[in-house]
Amino acid sequence: SAVNTYYENQDLSGEVDNVYGQRYYNLCQQMCKTIKLSQRGQEVDTTYEQREFAKQLLKRGEALRRDEEAAAVSRNAATAEVAATSGALMAGMATWAIHNTQRGAGGADAVLDGATNVGGGPTTAPAAGNKRAITETMMRTAIRSGWDDGARFSHLMSTGTMIETISNYLFTSSARVATLESEVSQGNRKGAGDGNGAGAGGVVAQGSVNMFVGNYGTIILTPNRQMSTYTAADTGDVVDVLLFDKRYPTMCYLNGYKTQPISANGLYKQTTLYVDSTFIPGATRSITTIADITP
Repeated sequence: SAVNTYYENQDLSGEVDNVYGQRYYNLCQQMCKTIKLSQRGQEVDTTYEQREFAKQLLKRGEALRRDEEAAAVSRNAATAEVAATSGALMAGMATWAIHNTQRGAGGADAVLDGATNVGGGPTTAPAAGNKRAITETMMRTAIRSGWDDGARFSHLMSTGTMIETISNYLFTSSARVATLESEVSQGNRKGAGDGNGAGAGGVVAQGSVNMFVGNYGTIILTPNRQMSTYTAADTGDVVDVLLFDKRYPTMCYLNGYKTQPISANGLYKQTTLYVDSTFIPGATRSITTIADITP
């Protein structure tokens, strides 16, 4: 408030703001990939003179990182481990989107299990709503609402197909944006092999819009391979369009990427590559979603 002021030596013992810090939690998720090789397979050099184990470790490591990213952006609820049955699941970014969200008819945010003004974790997943098409108004509303709530959204993230749909729309005459124009003079329009558009070079064709500049910030349009579709309440595949402030969300590691020998059976050795991590929203206002969108 612009009138928040107190006089010198004022007694503040009776002041009560009734504003409490909220404590949120998420669950760590153990993920692993297994490498099984024979003794001969470990000793023989393969392409580029790499040992087969090193090659498999690289491939399995890439696959494990994809799994971790898929979990981090998912709609999974924070789900506790069931002994000898199933492992714990972290609540993903799409689940932590609980502020200023826009959902189709019947859709609902995830529910935190803590009491009012306490926090908790999202132990129930968001409910899918009826499918609908995304509009520029939805995007502008989400960006403005986040700014009003203290966020400074930096990225808009969704599936590659959805990002392409938004980019293609921004090329049309219906979009309320300035017309795209080339900054390269006609004198530089020479052969494609003469350069990249600078100086005396050729001109690069612009085939996409990957940044949206609005009144409340600059948003980078980011395709994510690990985001997937889900089923709308009225059937059909839909996606989340997530907006987030990169200053806040992060990953937390109970155990970073490590290898652990499991067993040796005859001339075979088995090793697991594992990671134990969880997604941390940082500030829940830093994430929002335009959900139930037809890709």
